[in-house]
Amino acid sequence: MTASISEHRPGRTAGRIAAIKVAAALVPGGLAAGMLAALAGLSSLGLDAFSIPFAATAAVLAMAPASPLARPRTVIIAYAASTIPALAAVAAVPASVVTATVMAGVAIILMVLLRAVHPPAAAGAAMIGLHGGDWMFLVVGVVPALTAVLAIALAAGALIPRYGYSWSSR
Repeated sequence: MTASISEHRPGRTAGRIAAIKVAAALVPGGLAAGMLAALAGLSSLGLDAFSIPFAATAAVLAMAPASPLARPRTVIIAYAASTIPALAAVAAVPASVVTATVMAGVAIILMVLLRAVHPPAAAGAAMIGLHGGDWMFLVVGVVPALTAVLAIALAAGALIPRYGYSWSSR
């Protein structure tokens, strides 16, 4: 006996849901990567907005929008808790592998204490500790990159079914 077209096929439904989830991740992820690339072209401080930490943030928001690591509040607080101390450190001591390691550790401790854990932000602290930077990086690097990534994820959450990202994400 052959199955009719109208019969329910669990494999097909699961395949459709998987395709929707892939599309929901590709759109905001691709848009965020493009926006970060454009911001990198505008940066003149040596610490481009299209760096590994911000790309990793875009990936977390695109692929795991419901994760506690992806909450907008968490992302903002985590980058503040990692970037500000790292910039203060490289203003006082030379950038080095040791500074990078210490600043990644400080960032992790601060994120845990603030209950705002976002691992890419710790990588951002390490990047600053390794390469150095000045306070303008907050203005031309961190703020525009986070604004772009969060704006795209929030827009995708509002426009793409089943993406499920919002400012009030639990």
